[in-house]
Amino acid sequence: MRPRSEVRCWNCGGRVPTHDLTPQPGELISIDTSAYQDSPPTVNEIVAIRDQDVVRIKRIVAGPGQTISVIEGLLFRDDSSMTTTAPWLTVHDDSHRWGNDSWWQSSSPIWSKTEAGFSVAVKGSQDQPATLIYGHRSPYHGLRPDVVGDDHAGNLTESRQLRQVDKLRLEADIQVLKPTTIELWNWTRSGIKHEQRILSPGIHALNTAWKKASIQEAAPAELDAEHPIVIHVEIGTVKITNLLVTRPPLYWVDDGHHSPIPSPTKLGEEEFFVIGDNVPLSIDSRHTGPLKRSAIIGKVVHDTSLPAGN
Repeated sequence: MRPRSEVRCWNCGGRVPTHDLTPQPGELISIDTSAYQDSPPTVNEIVAIRDQDVVRIKRIVAGPGQTISVIEGLLFRDDSSMTTTAPWLTVHDDSHRWGNDSWWQSSSPIWSKTEAGFSVAVKGSQDQPATLIYGHRSPYHGLRPDVVGDDHAGNLTESRQLRQVDKLRLEADIQVLKPTTIELWNWTRSGIKHEQRILSPGIHALNTAWKKASIQEAAPAELDAEHPIVIHVEIGTVKITNLLVTRPPLYWVDDGHHSPIPSPTKLGEEEFFVIGDNVPLSIDSRHTGPLKRSAIIGKVVHDTSLPAGN
């Protein structure tokens, strides 16, 4: 439904008028109904299912013989955290700013904000490392500082419960004029993570999900739940553009919802547990219980060559 008044963009907080928006056609997909004639569906596959008279698109997160558990509201598969190959979702894309206002900030005057990112020149070792800080904001509460939640772009006008997410990935393009060392810090509830990159002159594509723990005493003081990422440039001239923070889907069960399955529960020979990647709003096995194989129509295949309505 079209919102009655303007809304805030979930990415930058900009005001979006809705009275003149033009509805756009949805993404076109095809369903391979013969995909499972000779082999069963497998975990991580996206399938079309029949839910009474409605066709829904879901991801298989557990299959026959596997055990589903709920621990502190989070879903586990065979005693391990629920992980899938689902694409990571955007938390914040700095290339889309409202009024050139960036959620990345620095108290140091040596940083310069550019149209597409930031630049800095650290002249000597006597200078302190140049610090760039990502501060997350809530577009739904006046852009006030907030923790990162499992928000989703499609939920702009919906009311839903969100869970805090601290497993993040940082992507960026870094142009280096002289050899430099860059330190990347990430705050999580289980501890601070750290990664160091020694970069030669040239353009580098940064992509890090912080797998290494850090020495707590060496972490920047600015790091906290609302400022979970810090970049240090020790020396040299560096330009950073296309800063993108992403996260994996977080699979959980609403604390106030009575799950139709006990925890733990082992799936039967013809049972599958399915969840939609838009976890906060998806209606799936968390609400209706495991899915019988007979309810799976087929495997979802992207195919933009098909004509609309086919």
